[in-house]
Amino acid sequence: APIARQGAVPEHAGEPPRALDPGPVPGGGRQIAEGVLGEAFIGTLLEGEAEEAAAGWGGDAYRTWDVGGKTLLTWRSVWDSEKDAREFREALSATLVSRGQARPPRHGFRIVFAAPWTVAWRTDADGAITLLSSDDERVLTDALRARGTPDP
Repeated sequence: APIARQGAVPEHAGEPPRALDPGPVPGGGRQIAEGVLGEAFIGTLLEGEAEEAAAGWGGDAYRTWDVGGKTLLTWRSVWDSEKDAREFREALSATLVSRGQARPPRHGFRIVFAAPWTVAWRTDADGAITLLSSDDERVLTDALRARGTPDP
């Protein structure tokens, strides 16, 4: 069955998620999988913070890539309002920082290292939240560079 919004916000219950593109193909990448992760994934990712933070979910899309034997996850999510996006981003940031070591921001992304994965996330100009994760620093750096702003 297709994924539908699960009803945390009654006026959107049963609606299909909004479609979006998770981002460009990484250089030398071979796509492994793609799809929608949905509110259930957000609940798993955020643990105890999930219900409120997931309430304004409007849709998402992910792709996983094999890049020279290393893995890259690209995931973008959209939210019903700026407030909903902010609540999710704050819960995501708190969860990720609690699980790993914060690294200096790069290319407009906040970054956390939790061996063997490095995770980076930001809010895009269109209000979507982009999350990138890889088990290889070079692969992640290339993906950040392809989506980011230049570092100062």
